[in-house]
Amino acid sequence: MMELVTIEGKAGSLEAHLELQVQNSCCAVLCHPHPLYGGSMHDQVLTVLAQSMSSALVGTLAFNFRGVGASEGCHDNGVGEVDDVVSAVEWLQREKGITSIVLCGYSFGALMVLNALPRLEVEKAILVAPPVGRMSACKPEKIPMLVILGEEDEIVDSESTAAFFSSAEVHTIGAVDHFFVGAAGEIQARVAGFMNGA
Repeated sequence: MMELVTIEGKAGSLEAHLELQVQNSCCAVLCHPHPLYGGSMHDQVLTVLAQSMSSALVGTLAFNFRGVGASEGCHDNGVGEVDDVVSAVEWLQREKGITSIVLCGYSFGALMVLNALPRLEVEKAILVAPPVGRMSACKPEKIPMLVILGEEDEIVDSESTAAFFSSAEVHTIGAVDHFFVGAAGEIQARVAGFMNGA
């Protein structure tokens, strides 16, 4: 059952939706695309990721970055948003006792995940279309990581991004752009395989 929760972040409270499958089980934190281009926790790609997690009996915590929806604060150009990711993970650990966490992000959210990883201990990471060539990005952490790219993405170059994530599991979906329209089934299949260790 999904519940609306509030996470205390460094810039104020963050609006979030929590859905746990099994008490104190694994939970995925979902990070949305760029706030200045309409990104929010209700994004369709995040919905696909949430459905994939539900199928794997993994809970989800989707939240709005600072300044989005009912979340307090202002957009911070990818600096404070990393703090928001850290706050969400620490809230799950502290308030819900969850220690098995998967960090997931799409576009801007994927980059925020990547930049938060050095400050966190998580089980796995799933990045969809991370724009590593457009904003400052940390080197990938040595944890199990799935990177999903669109072959015709006009924002994220699939070849150079795949090279950047050479140690990760990288899948490029053919004939889709940055918005992954029509690719829900393939995203779900890739996530299911990754979560099951296949």
